[in-house]
Amino acid sequence: MSHETSGSLEKDGFRTQLARYADGRVQLRSRAGTDMTPAFPEIRDAALAQLPDDTTFLDAELVVWESGRLAFERLQQRLARRGASATAAARASPAHLVVFDLLRQGGTDLTPWPYSRRRTALEDLFAENGLTAPLTLCPSTTDPDTARQWLTWTSAGLEGLCFKPLRAPYKAGARAWAKYKVRATEDAIVGAVTGPASAPRTLLLGRYDTAGRLRYIGRTTTLPRTTGTALAELLTTPEARHPWAGRTFSAGWGTREVLSVHLVRPDLVVEVEVDVARDAAGLDLRQRLRVGTPRPTRHSHDTDSTGLDTAADALVELLSALARRQHQHRSHTVARLTTVIDSRLLHDDLQHMALYYRAKAHRDLGNSPASRAGMQAVADGQGRLAPAARRGLTHLARMAGDFPTALATAHTLGWEGRHHRVQGDIWWPHGDMDRAAVAYAAARDEAEHHGVTGERGNSQAHRAFALAFTDPAAADAELALAEQLLAAVDLRATILITHIAALARDAGRTDADIDDRAQVLRADIRTAGVTYTELALDLALAFHHAVRDDQDQVAATIARLRENTRGGDFAYYTDIAAFMTDLPLEEASPTHWIDDADHTRRRWRSLVTDRRGNLLTTR
Repeated sequence: MSHETSGSLEKDGFRTQLARYADGRVQLRSRAGTDMTPAFPEIRDAALAQLPDDTTFLDAELVVWESGRLAFERLQQRLARRGASATAAARASPAHLVVFDLLRQGGTDLTPWPYSRRRTALEDLFAENGLTAPLTLCPSTTDPDTARQWLTWTSAGLEGLCFKPLRAPYKAGARAWAKYKVRATEDAIVGAVTGPASAPRTLLLGRYDTAGRLRYIGRTTTLPRTTGTALAELLTTPEARHPWAGRTFSAGWGTREVLSVHLVRPDLVVEVEVDVARDAAGLDLRQRLRVGTPRPTRHSHDTDSTGLDTAADALVELLSALARRQHQHRSHTVARLTTVIDSRLLHDDLQHMALYYRAKAHRDLGNSPASRAGMQAVADGQGRLAPAARRGLTHLARMAGDFPTALATAHTLGWEGRHHRVQGDIWWPHGDMDRAAVAYAAARDEAEHHGVTGERGNSQAHRAFALAFTDPAAADAELALAEQLLAAVDLRATILITHIAALARDAGRTDADIDDRAQVLRADIRTAGVTYTELALDLALAFHHAVRDDQDQVAATIARLRENTRGGDFAYYTDIAAFMTDLPLEEASPTHWIDDADHTRRRWRSLVTDRRGNLLTTR
């Protein structure tokens, strides 16, 4: 930490922004733009009672304090509460708003100010108005010794420190901030699993104590299905009495539900990443334990090389590549999986897994021919991932604008091919948002029935995206549910979709900072290397500009979409942007619609005119 930066506490809560308007309105919104005001009436009441009548806009963290620590689980439980239920929850588990920045005051935009000046204004706001709990000023320091002392407070639920340049203006999305999150990496032994032995859903981990007993230390987050399937290759049934034979395991905090587990031979060591924000039992609270690199100790004698000399080496590299794919540019994923595939050390099922995920990464990068070849190879192999590969081929048909073929194939996919979600992906480009929303809801409910957490969150996020174009109020609730479902999974592209949905929900408004939010989102998308989401972002922007009747901005967005779809995939995005403003297509379209282009044009044009009417009635 230098004298040019200020450190503040990183808390185990929800990032929010609170607005107190001159007309008496109060809005508490999440980072994605979801309205959380009804769920936290005590924050709304405090803002009305304590903040000045002139416009105030605060950047903050929402937390719940319980039994000497920050209780993230109580915060999660309160998200869906409304009305009397929210009031009762506020009494039982009151929230605090820990404020760390002041962005607007008295009608003046403070974001161009340097952070040091904004911090002084924030401290003055608290002092001059006598602000008290549940409104709380976040501590801040430029003293390195104080910052180091704060890092010892992790047992209370503090996750680390956030460093802000004193001279920097505020940038939406906090791109200029540096975060130091306190985490520990530990080795642990897999002693049991939940879910089927052929594809474990979570791992129950232990460590040996000084007496040589295997002590249970915690359970992992839900594993991606493919990771569980691959790990199953390294797990075996215990040959002798297991050290955990006869004991039961709780499903989690706040419940008496007992887990159904399969005991396994305790000789597989995995590296796990543990957040230092802990619950009363001392275990990671928000996401349990995250699996890093597996180290099959019974194979340790096979090689001491760092290359892919054995099947175990290739399997570890495959699992590592899949675990990191949400955090790396897709080109890195392609390179790592190509190394695994070219080694030819894995049997067919795992080789197909590498082929399938490389094909998905190729698709995200916009390389449809390579993606199609990989998906076709996996589908032809008729292995466990063949239904997923057939779904991938259906997506590729949709990307090419061949909607009749995509729809005909979707009906044959079944649950394993995620048929309902595929149908939703087909209907929303046609402007048939209600039909798409129904399909996504069916996909979400089916995923819940099968216990597939990631698919449930993914389907809900896309349902929120569809409804964002038709009903902003309904989209608000759907986005809140999507945020809840995605909190325990790591799906970067899907989270980006929720942020794009929030833009579409706010389209046409002049008070929603659409352009600034879009700029931050575009940077995030390019960092992730998920090309198709940038097209969805531009489509949401086209909708916003069409509602505003800003023909110049619509034309610029159409030009950008046309340039980014020159390869043929997603060319229909350009058509849709033109449909919104009833413009003629400048080039012949390769798209084959389910009904015809005129019907699709009328539906998209209606979405724009309906939003204009909605904005007029809500002013």
